Amino acid sequence: MTAVVSTWPLVARLGDGLPIGREPVATVPWFNLWSLRWTASTFPNSFNQWWDAPIFAPRSGSYSRSELQPVTGLAFGVLRWFVDAPVAYGLLVLLALLLNGLTASALARRLGSGAVVATVVGMFAQLIPFLFEQLGVLQLLMMWPVLLVLHAVLSWADEPRLRMAMSAGASLALAVLTCSYHAAMFGMAALVCAPALVRRAWRFEWRRRLVTGAAGAATFALFTAPFALGQQQRLRDTRWTDATIHVGSASWHDLVPGGRHWPGTVLAALAIGGVVVARCRRSTWFLVALVAAAVFFALGSTLSVFGWQPYTFLIDHVGVVGRMRSPFRAVALAQVLVVVLAAPFVQYCWDRRGRWARPAIGVALVLAVGSFDVGSGPVVALPPDDMVWAVWLRDHPGGVVAMMPMPVGRAVEAFEETTAWMLQALDHGHPLVNGYTGFFPGGDRAMRRRMAAFPDTATVDELRSMGVRYVVADSFWWNGDRDAAARGLGLTVVLSGPDGVLVDLEGMSVERELNCVIERLLLE
Repeated sequence: MTAVVSTWPLVARLGDGLPIGREPVATVPWFNLWSLRWTASTFPNSFNQWWDAPIFAPRSGSYSRSELQPVTGLAFGVLRWFVDAPVAYGLLVLLALLLNGLTASALARRLGSGAVVATVVGMFAQLIPFLFEQLGVLQLLMMWPVLLVLHAVLSWADEPRLRMAMSAGASLALAVLTCSYHAAMFGMAALVCAPALVRRAWRFEWRRRLVTGAAGAATFALFTAPFALGQQQRLRDTRWTDATIHVGSASWHDLVPGGRHWPGTVLAALAIGGVVVARCRRSTWFLVALVAAAVFFALGSTLSVFGWQPYTFLIDHVGVVGRMRSPFRAVALAQVLVVVLAAPFVQYCWDRRGRWARPAIGVALVLAVGSFDVGSGPVVALPPDDMVWAVWLRDHPGGVVAMMPMPVGRAVEAFEETTAWMLQALDHGHPLVNGYTGFFPGGDRAMRRRMAAFPDTATVDELRSMGVRYVVADSFWWNGDRDAAARGLGLTVVLSGPDGVLVDLEGMSVERELNCVIERLLLE
């Protein structure tokens, strides 16, 4: 119910389009839908073909340049058996929030909270500010695998059972395969904070802990290795520039009261109270250490210690860190753990049946809810799939397509139309030269700039060298001069109408066709 109410009117408009949250345009949600559709239709049939998504043709391995999300894509595929694509996407948003709540509630129960307080924790875990700030980025809603890992790790810390160790490994793998950002940030934070869980009694059971821990690590590697190694093989040394990572790092002003990543004063006060109440538990200090580590990672390269930037050191020595553009996203872990840390204090007040305890905690929770900025944001309709040129391409399979005009900027707003083309391409079945992703291929931006001159001899020859057969151009961009230039080059304008112009690059004048025949004869 919390997920439904907090994202209203999403549930009432499930079939109308995709919720974009605070995103300025639909670029990222449309890209995520394209990713889910590609995975659902390809991954179950061919693991190798899955990597070669039909964008940035003729390059191979294009899907490795973005968040993989195989688990989410398969879940989307299951939902698509019953509902349309926009409905399936909306249900995944609601399901992600629901699972966040359920896993946070289970973790609170693991830490000693009763059913009522655990339910409250689960409700608040669905409302943390980060989730609604990033509602348009589906993978960033997936906090629940990390909470599953925490539950298993704390259980294993109490008793080193093989089942708990393997559960921790499988859950961490699930985190990687739903949102590698959350998995990487949690994994690094957990490594730093692990000493807080160590107890003296462990020296008597070190063999058992070593064996079960190794089993957990093996379970993690078993599920993630094909994806991690496949992506590494295709990306190699690709990473973000230091300047880009710096822009994606949080500042101290973002993390203090009033800052855009502050979880809320009431919630922070409840968490402090929870730390005081449960100060004798090792699990409490482990969670506190995780919050501190998450804040450290969120600051990224803006954190400087006497001129030394520890995060930059990590970028240079840990490959996965260099591929995370926005370190500020580590605040998601900090915010959800603040909710969990508040549980002992809420439980303490709930157990006190005095005159003021329960009413006071009720008022505090109401104030906390009132401070959250929730809602699904605009629900944007999907791009049409019945364009005349798209229907024609669907009926004429084969050949790479280039969409014009190509964006020349870097801002996410510039690529909204590109992601619309990607969705339409899944329907008409032709690979695209165009594309949108996390890591753009080298030379892609320069190529897009050159295509502003299309059609001339240089751009036509370049497109042909890339295997392009068709060009689809916006009717407003395709003016009389471009039409005359295309016909002068012997290109065939197959369609021309208000929804676009379709040009066949294999169309040739008689003279050019004769020259090609002569060249072939000479080669023979």
